Amino acid sequence: MKKPIINLNQTCQTLNFSSIETKIFDTEFKGTTIDCQLFDEFNGCVFKRVSFINLEAVDFIDCRFENCELANFQMESCLWLRVELINCKLIGLEGLGFKFDNVLFNDCSLNYCNFSESIFKQSIMHHCQIKEIYLSKITCQNFVIRDCEVELMELFNAKLTTFDISTSMINNILINVASIAGITCNQQQALKLAPLLGIKIK
Repeated sequence: MKKPIINLNQTCQTLNFSSIETKIFDTEFKGTTIDCQLFDEFNGCVFKRVSFINLEAVDFIDCRFENCELANFQMESCLWLRVELINCKLIGLEGLGFKFDNVLFNDCSLNYCNFSESIFKQSIMHHCQIKEIYLSKITCQNFVIRDCEVELMELFNAKLTTFDISTSMINNILINVASIAGITCNQQQALKLAPLLGIKIK
């Protein structure tokens, strides 16, 4: 996957709403809260220990988040392109119809996230906390959930091209036959999926 292209020009702790454009470029934010109501895109930015307000309709391109708070937002049809999230909290995030393109979630809390109807391309969830995750009607190409423990995954009517869960522990998976094609899984996971195909294992 491709890493963010970041060339920082400034560090900022507060935003001057009266003089700023709706697109923010090449800025590092540290230890602050950003109200995103007036912005529609952050490009080439780094966020460290940042929390957000009004994050419902913002695109992030070539950005990195470290120890940030992005929990309990309802977002629709946003683009995250070449984005890294490191040790961030996204608990309860509703990300319907997202496009995740070359996105890395590393050591993040993704409990109760709903990414239904989203597109995942060249993206990875690595070593994340995931109690429940909802991925129905997603479309994916090279999407990996790596070294995660997932209590519940919902995956109905998905279009999968290389969806790899083989290194993760998926305790419960709700899935239909239409979503099985394209999954790469380990032997234990295959045993759980086999009955959906009418296979009986002795």
